Amino acid sequence: MERSTDEAVRALDDAIRTLDNTSEDWQKVLQETRAKLTEDAQTTIRNEISDVLTRGVGATGADFRCSADFVRGRVRQELVRLKSELIGGTVESREPTLCNIVPSVIDVSRIPDSLKALELYGYNFDVSPIEVIVELGDRTVDVTSKLDRPTRYLLTLNLGPNGVQLPPEANRITLKWNATTLSTITIIQPPPVVCRKEVRSFQPTPYTHIPQHILGDREFNRHGPDVEASATIMNRQMYIEAEVYMIARETSADWTTAQGKAVVRLYSVEPGWRIADVSGKLDDKIGYRDSNYDPDVFDRGSGGPVKRFSAVGDSAGVDAGTQTRVQVEWNPLMMILEEERTCGPR
Repeated sequence: MERSTDEAVRALDDAIRTLDNTSEDWQKVLQETRAKLTEDAQTTIRNEISDVLTRGVGATGADFRCSADFVRGRVRQELVRLKSELIGGTVESREPTLCNIVPSVIDVSRIPDSLKALELYGYNFDVSPIEVIVELGDRTVDVTSKLDRPTRYLLTLNLGPNGVQLPPEANRITLKWNATTLSTITIIQPPPVVCRKEVRSFQPTPYTHIPQHILGDREFNRHGPDVEASATIMNRQMYIEAEVYMIARETSADWTTAQGKAVVRLYSVEPGWRIADVSGKLDDKIGYRDSNYDPDVFDRGSGGPVKRFSAVGDSAGVDAGTQTRVQVEWNPLMMILEEERTCGPR
C-alpha cells in the first residue's frame, strides 16, 4: 500500500512539474498520469484525475471563454490538492476562479433590450458558492438569489425585470467568496435625463359657496351680520384645489349663524406631468359688517388668487343656509409644470 501511494505521489509530482511549462498540453498530461496509475489501490486517485480531466474539457467547452493557460493552471491546482489529500497534508478548499466576465462593464442603458444577464465563466462554481453584492452609494444589497448556474463553468446573473435592479445610485457589482473579493464589475449609468418644465396659465371658473345654517332662526334682521370669507389655493401635485370658507354671524338677538367651507378642484394636470409650483400668494380673505341686502363686492387685485369676492350676508328673504353666500372670482393661476419621471439637474 505504501509503495502504491509513493508511486501515485511521484506521478502527481511529474504532472505538476510538467504543467509548469506553458507549452504543455494539460489534457495529454492528465491522460498520461492516469495511465500510470494501474494498481487497484490507485483506483480512487485515478478516478479523481478523470474528474479533473472532465472538468477541464467542460471549461474549454463553455463557449471557449476560458483560455488554455487558465484551464492548465486550474488543473495544476487540482493535482496539488489531490497530492495533499494523498499524503495527509493541508487540503485547501476549492476556490472558485473567474476567467471571463461578459460584459466586463454593465451599461445600464442596454438593459433589458440588448443586455439581459451578466455571464461569469470560470472554475469550481459547483463546489464553492459565490456571493454577489450590488453597491448603492453608502449601502449594499445582496443579490445572490438572482444568480443561476447553467453549468459547472458558467454562472448567470439575471438583469431582467424580475432580476437584479440597478437604480441610478448603483455603481458596482462585487463578487465575493469567503469574504474575499474575487472581482468587481463597474456599472455605467445613463446620463441623467433633464426633465422639461413649462410655465402654464389657467383661468378657473368662478365659484359660489353657501355655508350651512348652524345657529339661530336663519334671519339676520339687519343685525349685521359680521362676515368673514377666505379662499386658499392648495397644490396637490396632480391637481389644484381651493378651500373656500365663509362665516356670517348675527350681532344680536339669537345669534343666527351660517358657517362652512368647501373644497373645489380648479385644475388637473395631464398624465406624465406634475405641478411643481403655483406662483404668487396662495390665499386671500375679507372681513366686514354687513349693512344692506345687496351683494358686497371686494376687488382684491392681482396680488393673490382672488380677483373679487362678492358676499351676501343679510337679504330680503331667508338668510342662513339659503341666501347668505360668497362668490369667488379667481385671478389666472400661474403654474410651473414638470415631467413626472426621474430627472437630473436642471
